[in-house]
Amino acid sequence: MKKPTASRKSWRWPLVAAFVAALALSVLIGGAIAAANGGVNLFNPLSAQPAAKAGAMSQNLSAEATAQALHPVKPTARPNEGQPVVVGPTPTLTSGIFSVFGAPVSNSTFSSGSMYRGWVGAQFEYVYAGAGWISFANNQSRGEILVYVDGASTPPGIYDVSDGASSLRIISAAGDTLTLKTNTGATITFNLLTNTFGY
Repeated sequence: MKKPTASRKSWRWPLVAAFVAALALSVLIGGAIAAANGGVNLFNPLSAQPAAKAGAMSQNLSAEATAQALHPVKPTARPNEGQPVVVGPTPTLTSGIFSVFGAPVSNSTFSSGSMYRGWVGAQFEYVYAGAGWISFANNQSRGEILVYVDGASTPPGIYDVSDGASSLRIISAAGDTLTLKTNTGATITFNLLTNTFGY
């Protein structure tokens, strides 16, 4: 003999009853709060209040406005008040020179040992110094700089040295100029504004 099973819908009634009870309780609590506030419904504007109450509330508001006009409250001092608003780098983007082994390109195309990142004009740039491979298999390269602009969808700028160096390393940065050391020991510069080398 088959046992009778509970209807699938039998669990819904207790859930509906609990919801209705919660709704009724929230209405009762709202009424108690309104009564505690002198019968003022906090959700209605002044115009929804009885005329006598609206007039009294309006007088209180105008008295407060008059008091503030006669005795204005001095705002607390703000440390940067009067200073120009400076839009600068995101705090997580730190400028400086970093040792990196690799760039966001294939290592058989370009190998990097140093990188500078910082603001150049109005854009944040990543500048990689290293070796651009002419023939990776034959170990033939030229000193090369790759410049990436943060957030740009364009490919990086690629700048080759013309002094015969096969690799570059960034050793310092001052303003918009990087100082580089070549594999031959020579010191050259790279202007970040014009993207040109100085020999």
